[in-house]
Amino acid sequence: IFCHFYKYILLFLVLEFNFLILSIEIILNLNLFLNCIFLIISAEDVDKQVINSALPEQIRVLDIRRTTKGFNSKNSCDGRTYSYTCPTFAFAPAEATIDFNYRIDATVIDRINEIVKSFLGCHNYHNYTSKKKPGDPSAQRYMVSFYCDKPYEKDGVELISLYVRGQSFMLHQIRKMVGVIIAICRGVAKHDVIERSWQPDRLDLPIAPGLGLVLEEVHYDKYNGKFGNDGMHERLDFVELNDQVSEFRAKYILPTIIKVEKEESSMQLWLEQLPLHTFEVRTEHRHMRTDVNEINSPGLASLQAAAELIEKEEQHSIDTNREVPPDNLSTLADAAQAMSSENN
Repeated sequence: IFCHFYKYILLFLVLEFNFLILSIEIILNLNLFLNCIFLIISAEDVDKQVINSALPEQIRVLDIRRTTKGFNSKNSCDGRTYSYTCPTFAFAPAEATIDFNYRIDATVIDRINEIVKSFLGCHNYHNYTSKKKPGDPSAQRYMVSFYCDKPYEKDGVELISLYVRGQSFMLHQIRKMVGVIIAICRGVAKHDVIERSWQPDRLDLPIAPGLGLVLEEVHYDKYNGKFGNDGMHERLDFVELNDQVSEFRAKYILPTIIKVEKEESSMQLWLEQLPLHTFEVRTEHRHMRTDVNEINSPGLASLQAAAELIEKEEQHSIDTNREVPPDNLSTLADAAQAMSSENN
């Protein structure tokens, strides 16, 4: 499924067709206004033409494939690829002029690709989300690949995209990773902040704007290896749809990123606030840890204080950058908000 602000597909299918959605979690676990290039949903008794005839052009069902009886699009998934697209001026040195005339050079791209290597493998990402204790096993995440693609120009704006594939991600994780990468490139933070972020201390890290975050692909490598060539089931890799994916991105995703950035200057405003972050242990965290250490044993008290603080504190950096859904999706947006309010 191609979907622009794709949570509406769930509402539309449930309200209009009363389909059985078997993998509702994969929808609800992601942000309401997250752009999506490719999404797989489990359903029964569906007709592609009937669905597409009732959907806006920003939401398309591209293909329907037969799977095993026990297939679940959420539980069978073994990886996801996200992209983060933004104007290249985000990675310019701090002293450079921040506007759409900026053009990135090869040395900066090489620098980005060197920085992202630090995220590869398994690390403790408690500093890249909210309300996670330093010792929580669920904060351990594995990044398979991370790279910066070549820059390209559209509508007078030079854009660049970072692609990261991981087994799974937490709330705000990718945006914080991007925020740290940008800060290092601009000279606001040192490269060692990434290594320090794996430690128990809670650091002050920025959250990059949400505008450019896109779910690119959901991976089913294990499923494909087991059932993709058995002669009865089809593979779930959809390589033959790559041209349509590129066309959809160019027609809907990129124009939205450019339009909103020009109208709201989300990245420019965020860059102005970036130097306010210390990239050090948060002040309240340091004070809490010191007070407890004076009373209890040094090693254990420090970890307990950090855990208690993280459990209690609210999200430090709140997303103030909103993505505006297309006009023809406004009714569904209202329905989504109403449903969200009822569930809360």
